[in-house]
Amino acid sequence: MASLRTPISTLLSLVARRSLHTSTVAAAGQKYRLSKGVARSGNEYGPLTDGPDWTYEDTGVAAPQTTAQMKRAREQEAQQARIAQLLREINSTSQN
Repeated sequence: MASLRTPISTLLSLVARRSLHTSTVAAAGQKYRLSKGVARSGNEYGPLTDGPDWTYEDTGVAAPQTTAQMKRAREQEAQQARIAQLLREINSTSQN
């Protein structure tokens, strides 16, 4: 414990040293969500993330896709193509 005669700069350095955390920050609920087999965070995929943000009231036409939505769609298509290719390879080797 610092005495009353300790200079203020020493006290401030003690406070600053004690409040500095060097451990990694764990995302709240991340382990729980992963253990349940859902996305790591709530905004990676799902109906609220993948769907349109709004529609035109008079025609019901969906809003144009955002850049992030188009990027997710491209990534999902690439994953689907890779899965289909791997399944074809598995089926061809199991038939031989």
